[in-house]
Amino acid sequence: MIDILFCMAGIALGLILGLIPGLHINNFMPAFALLSLTNPQTFFLVIGMSMSFVFSSSFPSILLGVPNEDTALNILPGHRLVLEGEAYSAIIVSLLSGFLVVIFTAPFLLLFLKFLPLFYPAIQELVPYLLIALLFFMFISDKKRAIIVIIISSALGLLTISYNLLLPLLTGFFGMSTLIFSLSNRTEVPPQVMRFKPKNSLASLSMVSFMSCFLSSIFGFIPAISSSIVSIIGSYIRKLDSEEFLALTSGTNVAYMSYSFFALLLIQKTRSGSAVLLSQIFEQESIFFVLGIILLSSAIAFLACMRLAKSIVRLYSRLNYRKLCLFSISFMVMINFVFAGFFGLLVLATATSIGLLANLLGTRRTSCMACLIVPTIAVLL
Repeated sequence: MIDILFCMAGIALGLILGLIPGLHINNFMPAFALLSLTNPQTFFLVIGMSMSFVFSSSFPSILLGVPNEDTALNILPGHRLVLEGEAYSAIIVSLLSGFLVVIFTAPFLLLFLKFLPLFYPAIQELVPYLLIALLFFMFISDKKRAIIVIIISSALGLLTISYNLLLPLLTGFFGMSTLIFSLSNRTEVPPQVMRFKPKNSLASLSMVSFMSCFLSSIFGFIPAISSSIVSIIGSYIRKLDSEEFLALTSGTNVAYMSYSFFALLLIQKTRSGSAVLLSQIFEQESIFFVLGIILLSSAIAFLACMRLAKSIVRLYSRLNYRKLCLFSISFMVMINFVFAGFFGLLVLATATSIGLLANLLGTRRTSCMACLIVPTIAVLL
């Protein structure tokens, strides 16, 4: 019973942290190492917090355009849906796809138990060549001038690879550039429709969620392959509209968090800050015990976020959009300074400039993800 209370406390904390723009639970994990808890209590607390965080962090990324390390790509379709008055539907699609992924995770786990230890080395060897193919597809599917964005983003990624500056990179490419572009164009946010009116059927969203779960099951155990990269791979496998792309990115974020715990148990690899903390007390916990915590935490977090969705969207719709953009920009600058210092602000400014350049050239801003893809290829080859 006490363990369940720790799970509930973790869920509540994760919900709060996810609603704060720009924050990531990885920044708070060192503090939990100082707590004197039993192993089961720590597992309940950390997994509960981690799963609720990936659900609630969709709110600021969609409504405010403020990403954390995982939700940067959510801004692209999320902002578009907000400008169409579909913020509430965007939130529900994000939450629903994440919960569907958790449901799909259970049968995938049976495959992991049997095949992951066998195929993991072979998959590792193929990844850099797949990423090279992805770069090629990013170029040929966009305008020729996208090569400018790809080259500059790659150079910035290679220059900063040793400094762990993912937050200012992704914030600049997607968050800051989006808000500055909206301000310069005097964008006005229309009244938001407070009904769930998806453009796609539940079957279509389920298919996209399954795809994000499947792709994450292949790449989620490979070091240096982020959920954002997997989302871009998925977007080239199937043509997606804004709503489906949002479902893909949200589902991939949830899958990656879930699989990070499985990777720790099956192959002793850490793929998230949460898994790093749990690795310090790792004593071959039952994988079905961990799956149970994931399912319980996700179900409660999903229901809580569904309950909060209308209230948060209503609050957002009452605010002055221009002032909200200025506040979000100021907050992003502050967050990046706190966690990355003056050098982080320089990277933020550079990444923002590249994001704005992509807008001016009329190319997809997903080309900016070359900042992660090229360094990953360099590390793996």
